[in-house]
Amino acid sequence: MSKNFFVNIQIFILEKVRRVIKSIAKKEKQILYFIKFLIWKKNNIKNIEFDEDFFLKKKLSNEDEKYLPEQVIVCVCFYFKKDRLEQLKKVCHNLQNIGKKVEIQIITNGDIKDFPNYSEITKNNNKIEIHNIKSLYHPYLLPWAHFVVMREKIKNYSYSHFLYLEDDILIDKSNIIYWQKSRQILDQYNLIPQFFRVETNSNNKKIYSSDLLEKINYNKVPKLISKNKTVAFINVSNPYQGCYFYDRKLMEEYLNSPASSPDFLFYKNAHEDILIRERANTGLMHYNTPSGFFNRHVLPVMIKNKKIVDFCLIQHLGENNSINSSNSFGTIDIEDAIY
Repeated sequence: MSKNFFVNIQIFILEKVRRVIKSIAKKEKQILYFIKFLIWKKNNIKNIEFDEDFFLKKKLSNEDEKYLPEQVIVCVCFYFKKDRLEQLKKVCHNLQNIGKKVEIQIITNGDIKDFPNYSEITKNNNKIEIHNIKSLYHPYLLPWAHFVVMREKIKNYSYSHFLYLEDDILIDKSNIIYWQKSRQILDQYNLIPQFFRVETNSNNKKIYSSDLLEKINYNKVPKLISKNKTVAFINVSNPYQGCYFYDRKLMEEYLNSPASSPDFLFYKNAHEDILIRERANTGLMHYNTPSGFFNRHVLPVMIKNKKIVDFCLIQHLGENNSINSSNSFGTIDIEDAIY
């Protein structure tokens, strides 16, 4: 047989191998998650004892306010746009009751003279400051400037909690109390309570997930199950929330970990689609993840009807996703998000 015949056979085999490898690579994310799910099934953490009644509530009581943090430092990232100033004011006003003492730093490329409504933003709270970033190599790097503030504030032990968020998210005291209560439950498992971003569609008044691309199959995700089987903390593959909220213990872990660097390569496997701007608020989400879990964030769900607990819902202002027919995000009604 000719030399060319054997070369052609080699080429044929290599082409087949290449196609198989390429096909598997496209499924890498699903394969990775399925492996983690199988590891979780071996452990299957359930019968956890905690106050399940809290998650069944429709409204918080005065008694629940004892869980509000002592002192919170908040960094709000605001890429300056005049038409978003009213939105910024709304965000800042909403934050004023999330702790017994709240200090807000607005991380922005705009100067204080650019804020004609500065007095309105600071109304009822003189602990709001403009932190101007004078030189910015690229707009996507603005979120990373908040670390300058956080690394300084962590030295002051009067601050008990640390919040970073984008300028279009409403967080209130019910969200914080939920996080505090859940943190007590989850700490021993090295897991962190998740917030769930939603937006209200002005056309049909329905509430949609801002970040889910597909519905969640309850039976195919890692979870922690309560003793009475009323509540489960489920672990979803895309826990993006546009913010992070940490107590001092978690914040120290974050600032001392590679996760607080733009170069942190947590996205090298299944997370390569997280852009540098968004990476600034993912926090410890993909760092030091417990065995059998996709990430460290877990979401409280009522087991019977598969509904997400209201207290973890945070409002994504505007309708960037839910009214944009060309957008894959914002299409899943939260009533049907989990099945």
